[in-house]
Amino acid sequence: MKPIRHILLMDDDLDDCDIFTEALAEAARGIRLTCRQNPEEALEDIPSLEPDLIFLDINMPRKNGFECLKDLKSGEDSRHIPVVMYSNSGRPEEIDRALDFGAVLFLKKSSSYSKLVEQLQQILQLDLRQEPERRFIGMN
Repeated sequence: MKPIRHILLMDDDLDDCDIFTEALAEAARGIRLTCRQNPEEALEDIPSLEPDLIFLDINMPRKNGFECLKDLKSGEDSRHIPVVMYSNSGRPEEIDRALDFGAVLFLKKSSSYSKLVEQLQQILQLDLRQEPERRFIGMN
């Protein structure tokens, strides 16, 4: 498995980006993180950013996470990149939809910083390039 050296977080909430940045730094040293609040710009930047993993918020203005996921999975430069859907919601129909559209994992946003660190450590230990099981994290 190729090591994860660069993660792209697509989330319109600056506070969530800041918390994710801090949690990732604690969960795994040496992984670079790029946050993009504008999904259209993030999609255009994929070839130059070359992320190894993408975390994608569902609820964003203009273009929601499901639309972005469809674009990612149909793009020549991005279809190979594992995508983790990252949302405040954990409704079964959203989880199913995300996984059906090609996400490898669904992560429910946690209100606990320490839980997020733990979840990121868990995710970074997975081989996300393998054929995924239908999996989600943070539902309990």
